[in-house]
Amino acid sequence: MKPIRIISLLLLAAATAQAEVKLHALFTDGAVLQQELPLPIWGTASTGEKVTVSLAGQTATATAKDGQWQVRLKPLKAGGPHVLTVEGTNKLEVKDVLVGEVWLCSGQSNMAFTLSQANNAATAVPASENARIRLFKVPGNAQDELQRAAANAAPKRPVKVTPKAK
Repeated sequence: MKPIRIISLLLLAAATAQAEVKLHALFTDGAVLQQELPLPIWGTASTGEKVTVSLAGQTATATAKDGQWQVRLKPLKAGGPHVLTVEGTNKLEVKDVLVGEVWLCSGQSNMAFTLSQANNAATAVPASENARIRLFKVPGNAQDELQRAAANAAPKRPVKVTPKAK
């Protein structure tokens, strides 16, 4: 009798278990989102879960399908900082989100050159402070196939450009 009771409880727990709503790894505290274009925001949740996203006075809702969800907000003007809120079975808040220009840079080893390595680093680094410029560095990860998502490369949180940031 006990094994049937234990199995029944395990089956009941598995049937009622829900995955928490999650954002893609690109959406972290300190993120910068592209201005003046429709803004997709996406993540994962339990299939059928209703997900509500709020940012800068806009709200959009989606229902997760096959564990994935996505909303598209209307274009935003440059500004911030904002709080990005995502609600499903749980609530997430991403803080210090800016809207502005997003630039993607890639290249060879010369792209790893930092300002602290420059000949004039002693004067250039102290003069470079701008907390509204963010650096989102994805570690090098050579692959034969395109990555499905930037999260595969384990990106770090964006860094504000200050003389102390490295």
